[in-house]
Amino acid sequence: MRLIFVNYSHPDVDHVAGTRLREFARAMARRSHQVVLVSAPLSGAAMMPAPADVARALDRHDWAHPFYVACALAPARMLDAARNGRMPVPLRRAVSLWSLVLGDGPWHDWVAGSKPYWPLLTRQFRPDLVWSNFGSVSDLALAQGLARFAHVPWCADIKDNMRAFLPTGTRTLIARRFSDVAGLTANAQFHADRAVFGRPPAVVYSGVDEASLAVAQRPVPRDRFRIMLVGSIYSDDAFAGYLRGLESFADRLPPEQQAAVELCYAGHDVERVRGAAAQLAPAVRLDLRGYLPAGALNEAYAGAAVQSYIWAGTTFHHKTIEMLTTGRPVVAFPDEFDESMRIAGTMRAALCHPNTSEELADVLATLHSQWLAGRLGGNALAARSFTWNAGAETLDQIFQGILRRPGNVARLAPQPSHDVSTAS
Repeated sequence: MRLIFVNYSHPDVDHVAGTRLREFARAMARRSHQVVLVSAPLSGAAMMPAPADVARALDRHDWAHPFYVACALAPARMLDAARNGRMPVPLRRAVSLWSLVLGDGPWHDWVAGSKPYWPLLTRQFRPDLVWSNFGSVSDLALAQGLARFAHVPWCADIKDNMRAFLPTGTRTLIARRFSDVAGLTANAQFHADRAVFGRPPAVVYSGVDEASLAVAQRPVPRDRFRIMLVGSIYSDDAFAGYLRGLESFADRLPPEQQAAVELCYAGHDVERVRGAAAQLAPAVRLDLRGYLPAGALNEAYAGAAVQSYIWAGTTFHHKTIEMLTTGRPVVAFPDEFDESMRIAGTMRAALCHPNTSEELADVLATLHSQWLAGRLGGNALAARSFTWNAGAETLDQIFQGILRRPGNVARLAPQPSHDVSTAS
């Protein structure tokens, strides 16, 4: 198949927002499909190549890997001012409402900036199907418009809680606007249940790579009791409870054991963690790493005895799956969904979700005792069913099923490429 994936976040952005479609694009390429990933440029990137330059690069591309097309934002002063808070609140809200209901979403200017590339993507690449994440309404609008331009079906991937992002009054309008979507996927049942399209998406979990699976084969370090904390803090109150539990646990230990306890944080909230930890958990040594790319994060996971994160009840946390595959126990504070607990059960991995600071202190004390006895770690036996390759196999079946519907069958047959390298 020839597939176009759409995600506003550039595949190389230092944020989880770029991960899902980038990794599935790579996995589908490994399955011998040709994949173009359309995104916005990285912040501060130089001038984007012209469509003619992209067309020439597309003609020479090695399809063992996805082809990336970063589309610069078209000038839109009002929208830019609204996004960056440079206008009065009432006017900003009006612009935001317009962008959702009448425009092409919060990145209306990105959708507009992509349109000069549509002719080469449709005539030269000749896609069979377009798949876009949500994301935002802009991702859906670009995918729908590009698919209509190419006369091919398109699918939406619900990777976020639509009901949390879309105002109540806009949901029916948005569902009606995108009612021609040919297929729906979601990265979790939690998000599938909160889609606004009136029919259930197929759940395809985001995956892990082989390097993540290899972490489980490495021994838990014995020189320190490192607790990894990964991702956004979300709630200051929840994080304060986490730190109080951590401090309570450390206070129970004799000095030589307390000195070996370390909290290692990986994520964008470094200053929030630094300030709160100094106040609420001063007895615990702190190692602040900031946001880590996949390779460095796997190394940090391998150096830990326990993985942990702050849970938010408005979203499904992909890092749960990522952590469970490391073969270390995982602690979610102050709660977790049944869906995540079922995944942990499938992997035969340990996922704890203490609700209070004292419960957290008790859980950490139990894990610390197991660590001292050399009995810490799990097998994560079924983790391989949660790799990107496994998910891509499911995606492949979904896309093939859509293309086998009446009117789409011809698209499964090979089609010649048409050179439009003179496009402007």
